[in-house]
Amino acid sequence: GDWTSSSFLSSCNEFEVSNYLFAFALAKRFDEDVFISLTDHMMEDYILESCTPGSASRAMWSCSMLLSLDEASIHSGNPYNMQNEFDLSFDGESFLRERQVDLFHQLAPLLLFSPLSPTDAACAMWSMAKAQY
Repeated sequence: GDWTSSSFLSSCNEFEVSNYLFAFALAKRFDEDVFISLTDHMMEDYILESCTPGSASRAMWSCSMLLSLDEASIHSGNPYNMQNEFDLSFDGESFLRERQVDLFHQLAPLLLFSPLSPTDAACAMWSMAKAQY
């Protein structure tokens, strides 16, 4: 079955969803459908209500990394995504950037009002700088 299906994701908590994003970022694999499904789920009310600063900063870092990998693939012949070629048009890139900003809008307040570990602070700052947020 499709692991991005709503029935599978509905059983995942914020820690698991942020770790799926993190795994794709570490593997340097970008898949638009997976990215959209995971970011959609990360913005669900029940996920946001239970979200920890660690999961928020990990999700933000992962989104910034995935989108920067995709930008690099556009400018250098797609070195990171040989199996799942994905060339963003300007409109597609704008759409995904808007999704990233929406996610950041949802997660940033949590980071502003929570004590952060040095790692969480560094991940959040890097992701915001990378996204020009």
